[in-house]
Amino acid sequence: MTSDKNSVPSFDQMIKPTLEALKELGGVAKNDSIDQKVIEIMNLPEDIVTIPHKNGNCAEVSYRIGWARTYLKKYGLLSNPSRGRWELTEQFDDNIEYDEIPEILNSLATS
Repeated sequence: MTSDKNSVPSFDQMIKPTLEALKELGGVAKNDSIDQKVIEIMNLPEDIVTIPHKNGNCAEVSYRIGWARTYLKKYGLLSNPSRGRWELTEQFDDNIEYDEIPEILNSLATS
C-alpha cells in the first residue's frame, strides 16, 4: 500500500497524543522519544511513519509532531529548556482528555 502526505494526521490531531506521550514519559523527554511515543499512542502504521517531509531530512509525522509541540509551547503547556528537550509545565493540569485544543488553535491564530 502506498501512502501520501494526506494520510498523515494533521498537527492539530497530534496535540492530545503529544500531551499524553509526555505524561507517559514522565513529563520530560527528547524529540525522538516523544515522536516514538506519539506514533505508538496513535497506532500509526509503518507506511505512514516513513513518509518523508518535503525536504527529506525527517518524516512527515515527526514534522507535524514538531508543530504540535510548538503550539503547546506557545500556549504554555510545554517548555523547551534546551534544544530537543521538552517538559510539561505547571499550567498542564494532568488532564489528557484536554478539551481546549480548539481554544489553543484559535488563540494562536489570532496572536
